[in-house]
Amino acid sequence: MAVVSGADVVATALAAIWEKRQAKILGSVATLEDILVAGRPGIDEAERASAEREAHKLAGSLGTFGFAEGSELARRLEHLLETVRPLDPEPLPQLSALVTALIQSLPSPTPAAADEAADERPLVVVVTEDRDLGERLAREAPSRGMRVAAFNPPGAAASCHDERPAALLVDLRGEAWRDETMALVETLASENPPVPVLVLTTEAGLTDRVGLTRRGAGGFLHDSLSTAQLLDRVAELLAVAGGDATTVLAVDDDPNVLAALRAVLSDAGHRLVTLEDPLRFWDVLEDTRPGLLLLDLDMPEVSGIELCRAVRHDARWSTLPVMFLTGSAGPESVREIFAAGADDYVAKPIVGPELTARISNRMERVALFRAMADTDPLTGLANRRKSQEVLDRLVLLADRYNQPLSLAVLDLDRFKQVNDRHGHAVGDAVLRRLGELLGQAFRG
Repeated sequence: MAVVSGADVVATALAAIWEKRQAKILGSVATLEDILVAGRPGIDEAERASAEREAHKLAGSLGTFGFAEGSELARRLEHLLETVRPLDPEPLPQLSALVTALIQSLPSPTPAAADEAADERPLVVVVTEDRDLGERLAREAPSRGMRVAAFNPPGAAASCHDERPAALLVDLRGEAWRDETMALVETLASENPPVPVLVLTTEAGLTDRVGLTRRGAGGFLHDSLSTAQLLDRVAELLAVAGGDATTVLAVDDDPNVLAALRAVLSDAGHRLVTLEDPLRFWDVLEDTRPGLLLLDLDMPEVSGIELCRAVRHDARWSTLPVMFLTGSAGPESVREIFAAGADDYVAKPIVGPELTARISNRMERVALFRAMADTDPLTGLANRRKSQEVLDRLVLLADRYNQPLSLAVLDLDRFKQVNDRHGHAVGDAVLRRLGELLGQAFRG
């Protein structure tokens, strides 16, 4: 039997993504052609900036999909466009020649490329009779790196048969199709691995909690929550459902690079959350709480350097591992990256084994340091600093979703007598055993 390597799996996945996205990528090349091969006496500043942005994206994405020559030509275009003065005709012949060479270095679009590219973002199926709610969730979901499809229960069942959803949000405020909804929750929650389920209900509907919990529902949301709050809760559920996989938040304004990252990182066992709009960075960071941050260096409106500095200036995120993706690995760019507080960088085009090796190395070191910093060495439980961090997080969530928060304080009766009678070594053994029991009894 033939052995398929991880590199072969990634190469196959990248080839499939190219087939889906090549029409849009070649559309960027066409934009460059329209601007720079138009035979005009010069280009204005807006056209120059647009052309430079398209060349920057192509330089990062083409090499990742295996077109090294095209990536180099796009990078030369980007660098030349940085120096062009508005309406200066002198560099146009050279720019035009580079665009022509870039076009010739790429394959012609195939008929399949004309189809709409498949959406790689996690699918959240919403089961509701409220069409307006479904439409609002679908409109806002892309800003959180998700896509939403809203159905009535029979439609949702058919949809889930066609594509396994990443999560299910069930609206139980209506009475229609209640039995079908319960059956769908039970079916998806019993899959291996189970599909996470959230239930939207009213106070009057809380009597259904026991039945839904038995069927596998993982959480209940009150219908007073806004659309944004509902999506935030879904994002948190997806993050928890990621289990032990490292959650990587990747911020890049090029969707083609994000699609390539998904292929590379998912094969390595990482969970990827993607974000194209850096202006939504802070909300997504708070909701996903990633184990590693992957930033593009050059983005419009907010640069990766600015985001990194903001992260490092917040005590909650100051130790979060930050890596950069950059098409420019010159000395000045590298100096800026590390001066902003980043841990590492990877040059575009993305080389899968290099990226995954750097991420794994970084996460192993972080796991070691966090274990030392967050864990009480005697009991193996979270120490005071880590406990305070977790409690602060839970208080914020309880306040955001108007949910109760319970806190239990355990006291060991007559523990001083153990120390006095048997010595502190035995007392330590008692505490160590208690830590083991608590770790076995509670999931957190």
